[in-house]
Amino acid sequence: MEALREIAHINGRLLTLTVPPGLDNRDVEVIVLPVEQTDMRLPRSTPADQRGRLREYADSAKIAVEGTVWQESVADKHASS
Repeated sequence: MEALREIAHINGRLLTLTVPPGLDNRDVEVIVLPVEQTDMRLPRSTPADQRGRLREYADSAKIAVEGTVWQESVADKHASS
């Protein structure tokens, strides 16, 4: 089943929807519900908020070679060609 969820601001009483391909010329069910302001968008975060979020997944053995691993990989790949 294909579904479409869209949050729209309604001016007046008219709402126009563009449906995905495959739903044209078919009967569909449309449900209109008011959206609470807090439900509309996730809070925006800044890069500073994200620092350290993945630290628990870091492998300290791999961190030491991160600076050169790309160059070594390319050299190994093209050394045999």
